Amino acid sequence: YSYELFLNDQSVFSNTNSFTRMEAGDSFNFQFPASQAIYQYPETGNARIVIDSTNAIDESNESNNSIEQSYSL
Repeated sequence: YSYELFLNDQSVFSNTNSFTRMEAGDSFNFQFPASQAIYQYPETGNARIVIDSTNAIDESNESNNSIEQSYSL
């Protein structure tokens, strides 16, 4: 599956993982420093992560593959 991080609707990071199966309750986490000098995003805005946007994994619930939160530095 793949995942992608957006800041204010600008893609700043994407990755593909080799996992082909996740069991109910499985989770993952990561930290990725999205350099403000490189991406030039404002002090406040929205961050969104999208998981499996290509629907490569058959899921019983496809509605929980994205979350968006506001941020403030």
